[in-house]
Amino acid sequence: MGRVASRWKGIKKSKANLVLVIAGISIILLSIAWRLLIAPALKVVATDFDLIYFYEGNLSRLPQTYTPGESLETKSLPCIVERRLFSRLELSSPKYSAVEEDIKIKNRSTGEEFAKAERVFFLDRRTCETVLAWTSRKDEAENVNEYLRKLTKSKKNIPFRIKTEWGEEKPFKTGYYIQFPFDTRKKDYPFWNPTRKCAHQAKFTRKTSIGGLEVYEFRVEYQNEPITLPTIYPRTASGTELKAMFSNPDLDVSNSETVDISYTLTGITELLVEPKSGTIVTIPKSSESISLTAKRKDGILVASKTISEFEYSPSRGTLDYACSFGKDEKAKIKLQFSYLPLGLACLGIISLLVGSFAGIETSSKQVEH
Repeated sequence: MGRVASRWKGIKKSKANLVLVIAGISIILLSIAWRLLIAPALKVVATDFDLIYFYEGNLSRLPQTYTPGESLETKSLPCIVERRLFSRLELSSPKYSAVEEDIKIKNRSTGEEFAKAERVFFLDRRTCETVLAWTSRKDEAENVNEYLRKLTKSKKNIPFRIKTEWGEEKPFKTGYYIQFPFDTRKKDYPFWNPTRKCAHQAKFTRKTSIGGLEVYEFRVEYQNEPITLPTIYPRTASGTELKAMFSNPDLDVSNSETVDISYTLTGITELLVEPKSGTIVTIPKSSESISLTAKRKDGILVASKTISEFEYSPSRGTLDYACSFGKDEKAKIKLQFSYLPLGLACLGIISLLVGSFAGIETSSKQVEH
């Protein structure tokens, strides 16, 4: 105790040493506060990103000029998928991050755009769960920005239902889509399907790596899920119409008989997720098909046919870019939770040691004599 007391007296005699000791203790306390309080508060979904991914694939579907009763002959097109994810800062709030997804599907040979989709998602900034999703279809709203302005005009907490001049919109509580949760675990998660507007289970399959980045692989799989298509696709057909649609005059149905027609969706999607940040690094494989099924009124199957198939995988450039982005997001988490608090702690310890020992050794020995 005598040595400690004498050293403390020596420290107090030197203003510089006293400042270093106090600063050292303060910085050590700051490192603890950073790790336990500040870093967790900063671990939220960003509101300032803009990402573009490119995929290559093949789309097989009915011609755009298809009319009910015609033959269900599909046309196959090699395609490029452009997927852009960007923040809608003007719609975001401290609790929610608004992200728009724009998808364009173009003919790989000519560059002609033949399909597109625009969707806006609101993510809980802490859990990363997509709490609200809205699809901008022309028959639902004439102006996406006007709709979103009304959505957030009255309050920042996003409602789950809202009335507009186009009628009552019913947004969807969705699970995960833009990204997985921070510290993703080796378990199943609900993953939103934008075609069906519902969530399917993304099942954890294995731990692997891509481009030197450790990732978790998830697989989403669904079969024969009911789906509603635009009114151009028939809900019923006579036997005559059905035979024309299937180009098969020998179908086991009379010409005057009416059959019910339904549509189902089948698909597989693989996801690679960086677990620390929850970043969906890439979608190495995705395929989806729509089937038409015709049944008699008593439920007996008459005929079925796949009328649309869509599959794609990332381009080489997108894969490299996605791995780089995943590494950056992981590095940000490590910086906040490891490097910064550790650096502050080291700086505080050095300051404390210098202030406790530098320049006061002689005075300490004099006190001992």
